Amino acid sequence: MLLLVLVEMIGAIGGGSRRWLDLGFMILQPSELMKPAIILVLARFYDTLPATMTASWLIQMGWPEVVVLDNAFTGVTLESGTPGSDLPEAIGAGLQTILASELQASLEVGGVAVIDLATSLEYKAAHIPGAFWAVRARLDEALAKAPADATLVFTGSDLALARLTAADAVAAGRVVKLLEGGNGGWKKAGYTVATGFENLTTANNDVQYKAYDHDENIEFHMQEYLSWEIGLVDLVDKDSTARFRHIPA
Repeated sequence: MLLLVLVEMIGAIGGGSRRWLDLGFMILQPSELMKPAIILVLARFYDTLPATMTASWLIQMGWPEVVVLDNAFTGVTLESGTPGSDLPEAIGAGLQTILASELQASLEVGGVAVIDLATSLEYKAAHIPGAFWAVRARLDEALAKAPADATLVFTGSDLALARLTAADAVAAGRVVKLLEGGNGGWKKAGYTVATGFENLTTANNDVQYKAYDHDENIEFHMQEYLSWEIGLVDLVDKDSTARFRHIPA
């Protein structure tokens, strides 16, 4: 504020307007200071916005004892990297593993079938050529479509999920191996990947698709989502189990 007052009092005139302070060694336009100030304010705002919005939704859904922790990470040492799996070692213990190089050789010879437990969108983006896409909860559908005499090699982006599903397949009487490193290990080894939905064993409704995740009828899917969102309030009103309440602004 003081700088703006000084501009009016002793500011330099240029281009027919008085906007600058001539400090001798530099010319300063006070309004330029607002740029970093706005960045800092917005950074602070968006740092707490997700937690505040989530807390607000929880309160409106019936959980009144909700608080937002201020300065949650101040003075706290944060961890990084992929969290370890809490999967009990007993589950999947004894599963035979296979290296990416060994799988590549086996695929060339035949007698193996890859079962991919990644999300359908991940599978669509990149998967081992010929791999079957499956959902653990519908493993019976995958087992029915995979060759009965083939050794099943389980993989995915989540190795814990792949291991769990492989153990289920063993219990179902199938010969099973687990790909070391999963899909990430295959890609890291530099082997070819395929795209698209070539071998779905079940409906690809495992995750919510955004409009642009679809290959066609994008405008239809955008309208479909907007219609659902606009009608959500009426759906909540009709749901006798909903505890959502409106908090006046």
